[in-house]
Amino acid sequence: MQQRSIFARSETGRISRNALLPYLLFFFAVGFGGWLWEVLVYWVQHSGEYSLPELLAVYRGVLHGPWAPIYGVGAVWMVLLRAATKQGPLRYFLTCAGVCAGVEYLTSWGLEAMFHARWWDYTGCFLNLNGRICAMSILFFAAAGMAVAYGVAPCFWRLVRRAPQPGAAGVCISLTLLFLLDLLRSLVSPNLGVGVLPLA
Repeated sequence: MQQRSIFARSETGRISRNALLPYLLFFFAVGFGGWLWEVLVYWVQHSGEYSLPELLAVYRGVLHGPWAPIYGVGAVWMVLLRAATKQGPLRYFLTCAGVCAGVEYLTSWGLEAMFHARWWDYTGCFLNLNGRICAMSILFFAAAGMAVAYGVAPCFWRLVRRAPQPGAAGVCISLTLLFLLDLLRSLVSPNLGVGVLPLA
């Protein structure tokens, strides 16, 4: 039997309801991976200041849980763009760069406007724009977007297909509820732990 593409859509051209489950799980998986990446990068850059267990407890995003939604949102967008545009690798890389730059800049601006703090600052980095984005971050996230769409996402979808649907749905519902509770809490009291720069 021919295996359907991970980007398969219904006859109406819309993503089917069954396809929403892997997208949500993918959002949480990449969000957790992004959070862990941020912790490890900060730990390496500030070696000796904090132990890894300390950083895992208090670091790093605006939310309190172990997820960085900017990574999850970006990854899902990369997969959807890959499905919708069918671009070649070079054009897709440039698209990833533009999308990632826009997401990172707007997220930084929005968080600063809401909470008067910065969760990252590229001031002093080569070709930075108001400290919110820089050439290095754009190139890194564009390359990561390529890796996600061409490598990580297909492997992830195969794993999700093999998982029992009731169990996967239960995990997805539980994570969504925890995420929404964390989001509501963070809107009132954001995480201002290690690595966050409060503004006067």
